[in-house]
Amino acid sequence: MRIGKWSGLVAALCLCFSAALADGLQMNGIPQNGALPTGWTTREAGEYPGYLLDGNAATVYEHVCRNESGVDSIPDVTFYFSNATLKNIWIRNGNQSDRNAYFTNARIRQLNISVYTTDGSAVTYQVQLQDAYDPDSSDSGWIDGYQCIALPRTFRNVYRLELWMPSWQPGNGNPDTVCISDIVFMPDDSGSSLQPTSRPVPQQTAGYSGYYPQVRLNQRMATRSGPGTQYTELGSYFEEGTTVTAVSAAYDDRNGIWWIQTEFTYLGEKRRAYTGVKRLDMQADDVQQEYPVRSVVVNRSVYAYWGPGYEYTMHKDPVPAGTEGTIYQIENGYAQFEYYDNAAGQLKRVWVPESAIEAQNG
Repeated sequence: MRIGKWSGLVAALCLCFSAALADGLQMNGIPQNGALPTGWTTREAGEYPGYLLDGNAATVYEHVCRNESGVDSIPDVTFYFSNATLKNIWIRNGNQSDRNAYFTNARIRQLNISVYTTDGSAVTYQVQLQDAYDPDSSDSGWIDGYQCIALPRTFRNVYRLELWMPSWQPGNGNPDTVCISDIVFMPDDSGSSLQPTSRPVPQQTAGYSGYYPQVRLNQRMATRSGPGTQYTELGSYFEEGTTVTAVSAAYDDRNGIWWIQTEFTYLGEKRRAYTGVKRLDMQADDVQQEYPVRSVVVNRSVYAYWGPGYEYTMHKDPVPAGTEGTIYQIENGYAQFEYYDNAAGQLKRVWVPESAIEAQNG
């Protein structure tokens, strides 16, 4: 496919948009200090991302999505910046010129965002957007049709931002024509709490943002069931250059290092396991930090999994009834359960159904 490009013309147009953008932001209650791109490229020729930058819900960017475009290396839209600071992205998903136009056309369901900085780092996040036509409400993370994508950390010296739309909600009339009305790139949390939208996100991890970056291994990945050498070993996987998903971070006080909970597929099954951050091209604050949720006891003998669901590899031995431990995450009806494995003589983290646990005091 051919990629349409604008260079000097785009830079000039972006300068012209600055006044309109400020007016639009002021009118819609979002702070005016958004970072303006210096240019853009698009996957398809003839598309005009300038409509995303004018703060006008009636002018809409359109992109025809195709299944193959969600799995290749060409982003749907790329924005270029001059050493910008980026913390939050506000987006008006869909054609928000009116209710009928919103549901006639397709909307983004999943958005992949790759952030590139001048120090050579690159982080990709997967975000589930809300599908709601609500141009009037204002609450935490939702202002006049804009919903907030709060990145896990502030990125400085950003020079490129790539967007993919691998999953979309089909429109009633134009099932594959994805529309976006506006987008604002914010450097900070000014103007409101700017937290991730309070509307429910499917399969959201309790206490976590759900923005899981794809990261590259810089060496073979040795793993444990939990964040430290005091946890059971789960084997070594892959070679340098392989990409895995980073889920969360935990600090190992015993060894003074950060561990990352990763997700990957092995022998056709999904798995989650911990590895030291040194093995990944990322920083610990690229993902959310883990905290204990509560102490529980297993109320029946139950088989456990490597991740939150039966589609993950199942552990060989069940967790006995009466086993006491701590919950760290809850996702998709499963709880990440930490306990002392007497047979292994080590701590162990597994995932069990929420129905199999209860508070220790009954």
